[in-house]
Amino acid sequence: MFIFEVRRMDLGQNADKSALYRWLRVDKDTLKVTPLTFVSMNSSGIFDERFFKQGYLSFDSQKAVFIAESSSVQHILDINWPDDLPDFLEVAVHSFLTKLRKEAQIEPPSEE
Repeated sequence: MFIFEVRRMDLGQNADKSALYRWLRVDKDTLKVTPLTFVSMNSSGIFDERFFKQGYLSFDSQKAVFIAESSSVQHILDINWPDDLPDFLEVAVHSFLTKLRKEAQIEPPSEE
């Protein structure tokens, strides 16, 4: 699996963390993108933690561990930066985020 932390650039630093960031889980085999439901975050300076309804993520600059709530299985993940992502992952995440943005747009009322 892949876990993405995506930061919105149109909100200020003081915005609520759940609005400022989105976390996405991508299945490695199917490339299905599933949003993670944010609960809280913590940073100790040595490692960072993210708590979701679907599990727990802990990471430092080298490695990450995701523990799924449903199975308690530990998934060891590598840390990658956007410039290092394979094209197929970038396309899957971009498509998902584009779909979210379109769904969030409210159509103007029709003038009937």
